[in-house]
Amino acid sequence: MELEESIRNPGYKDADDGVPAADTSSSDTAERRDSTAVKLDVAADEYTQVKPYAGMPKEVLLLHSSKARYRVPREILFWLIVCCTLALVAVTITVIVMSPPCLRWWQISPVYQVYPRSFKDSDGDGVGDLKGIKEKLDHFLQLNIRAVWISPFYRSPMKDFGYDVEDFRDIDPLFGNMQDFEELLAEMHNKGLKLIMDFIPNHTSDRHRWFNLSRTRDPHYKDYYVWTDCDPSSPKPNNWVSIFGNSSWTYDEVRGQCYLHQFLKEQPDLNLRNRDVVQEIIDLIKFWLEKGVDGFRMDAVKHMLEAAHLRDEPQVDPDMPP
Repeated sequence: MELEESIRNPGYKDADDGVPAADTSSSDTAERRDSTAVKLDVAADEYTQVKPYAGMPKEVLLLHSSKARYRVPREILFWLIVCCTLALVAVTITVIVMSPPCLRWWQISPVYQVYPRSFKDSDGDGVGDLKGIKEKLDHFLQLNIRAVWISPFYRSPMKDFGYDVEDFRDIDPLFGNMQDFEELLAEMHNKGLKLIMDFIPNHTSDRHRWFNLSRTRDPHYKDYYVWTDCDPSSPKPNNWVSIFGNSSWTYDEVRGQCYLHQFLKEQPDLNLRNRDVVQEIIDLIKFWLEKGVDGFRMDAVKHMLEAAHLRDEPQVDPDMPP
C-alpha cells in the first residue's frame, strides 16, 4: 500500500528525477483532494444502487439486507428451520418413549430354578415348601438373581413329582396353600424378584376332573383327550412309545377305548385340537396372571400335538421293538 501511494506521489517521482519536492507540494496536495472527492462521490453513488453487487462493503450490505424483499424470506427460512428442529426433537423423544426397552427382565437376569421339595423345609416334615422359599429370598438377591422359576406345586397325586396335575387352580398341601403362595409372591415383588411358574399344557393327571368326565363321554369333555378304538387285549393302535420306552397307549375300561399318554399312563395327553381345551389353557394362564405371576415356563411343548393319522413310526430295524 505504501509502495502504491509512493508511486502515485508526484513529489516522490520528481525527487527521484532530481526535481525539488517543494516545487510539487502544492500540486500534490490539490491532486490528493481531488482524488478523495472522486472516491467519496463514487461511494455515494454505490450506496444508492438498487441491486446489491459482489464485493459490496458492510454499509451497502446492511442497506440492502434491511429491505422487506430480503428480510421477509430470511425470517421465514429461520422460523421454518426452528419448527423443523423442534418437530424432529419431538419425534425423537416420542420414538424413545414409545419403543420397548432393548432387553426385558427375563433377558437380563439368570433364571434360578427352585425345586420346592428339596429347597427349604419350613415345618420340619422333611419336604420343602412355599414358606421355605419365602424364608430364603435373600439368597437370590445375594446371587444377583431377579427371576425365579418354581417347579410345579399344583395339587397332584405325585406320580411324576407334580407334573401330573390334578387341579391347576390349587396348591398341593405338601407345599402349603393358596395363602402361602400369595404371601410368597407379594414378598418376592417387594424385593424386586420375578416369579415364573411351571405350566404343563400337554397333559394332566388321570385323576383330573376333565379326564373323569371325558372317560364317561360327557358331551362337553368327551374329546378333551386323545382317544381311539383299540383291542382290549392288546391296546396298541400303533407302535408309538412314551419317553419311558413303553407303549403310548392304555386301554380304559370305563370308556372302552385307548387314550394317548407320552409320559406315564397316569398322565393322559390333552387334545389341543379341541378349541375348548385351548380355551381352558388360556383361562388357567389368566387365572395365575391375575394373581400377579410374572411368567411361565412351558413344559413338554414338543409333545403338545400328535399326527392325526396315527400311523406307525418308521423303524430303523423292524425286527426290534419300537
